Amino acid sequence: MKKTISFLMMVVIASMVAAYDLSSIEEAFVDEGKISAYVVVADQGTAADVLAQLDIINYLSRFSDGPATGIGKLVSEIDDIYEKDIISIGDPCISEITKDIMDYGGDCDFEEGLVKFYGKKGKTQLVIYTVSEKSIRDAAASLTQNEIEGDEAIIKPTAEEIEAIKKREQESLMQRVQQNTNQTQNDTPDIFNASESAEEQPAEPEPAVKSWWTTIRGWFRGLFR
Repeated sequence: MKKTISFLMMVVIASMVAAYDLSSIEEAFVDEGKISAYVVVADQGTAADVLAQLDIINYLSRFSDGPATGIGKLVSEIDDIYEKDIISIGDPCISEITKDIMDYGGDCDFEEGLVKFYGKKGKTQLVIYTVSEKSIRDAAASLTQNEIEGDEAIIKPTAEEIEAIKKREQESLMQRVQQNTNQTQNDTPDIFNASESAEEQPAEPEPAVKSWWTTIRGWFRGLFR
């Protein structure tokens, strides 16, 4: 019976999370006039990430009865990710919180951004990341201006961002090729230098070795001189 009740509670919580809409994030993160979430950026996040954080905090504060103080955090300031609701700004390669929420185990070559609701351990999480500094503020603005709908939105890169992604990929490829070339050169023995070194070294003189018979004969000769 207890297992059945627990399962039903999980279903109810999951349905509540799914019911939240990105067009009105205040419904997910403001409860009875109080902001229920931390808005978190990575410690190594950009200035644009911090500005996006402030944009979202200012938006949520409109629906709060009091000042929105103490809700802006760095990842390093969060001891328990699931202590309360969280809005995590930053991709899973720079934010451990985003990585944990998404259960992410992929690479870091992001070609598009994401804004998505999650519901883990009885709390609500919202993940926000994009492929550039400029577009993270645009994503935050879309949220605060109620321009996104649903519980998940893919943030497509602009033409400028696509060119930047291609350039990064080309640079990364060239770097890997150069590393492989250097490694191959380091692993190849330098035969010519080894031969030259061997030729340049003077031959050691062979030690003079006398036979036992030569030694005795010399001793006898000395007796009759």
